[in-house]
Amino acid sequence: MIRDPTFCLFLLSPFCIRGHRSFLLLVSALLMIASVLMASAAHAHGYSAGSVRIDHPYALPSEVGADGQVYFRELRNRGRQPDRLLGAVTSRAERVELVNAQGEVVEAIEVLPGARLRLLHHQPVHLRLLGLTEPLRDGQRFDLTLRFERGGERSVRVYVQQPRGD
Repeated sequence: MIRDPTFCLFLLSPFCIRGHRSFLLLVSALLMIASVLMASAAHAHGYSAGSVRIDHPYALPSEVGADGQVYFRELRNRGRQPDRLLGAVTSRAERVELVNAQGEVVEAIEVLPGARLRLLHHQPVHLRLLGLTEPLRDGQRFDLTLRFERGGERSVRVYVQQPRGD
């Protein structure tokens, strides 16, 4: 029989002495709760607008006088009906434009049923922020309201960050 409580905690061993079993059950329960909360926090930067899942909206840092760009790790339509991103507004810019794969300003970005659009910084599709109130700085966050044809309006928190290797 193992009597070292440190060893019992480390292994959460059922062979520990009887006095430590209730403590071990408590520690096990707390670890399970912590893992659920951590998993929730890992997904905390995702949003939904109707059937469209909006995953990790982010912007690149900008220079004085330059436009800003907003990207998404993914826009995913989990529904059976198509939806379209019609526009966006933010207090950080005078105007927001939708830009397609050809670099042209468009009136909508189509999100078809089952589609998983990856709008990453190394791809041309993005939201352009014109007339920034101030440059976007790494580490800042700001609110952006997206308007979908079916999903309605949804405010999201945009993280300003240096690009990662996606």
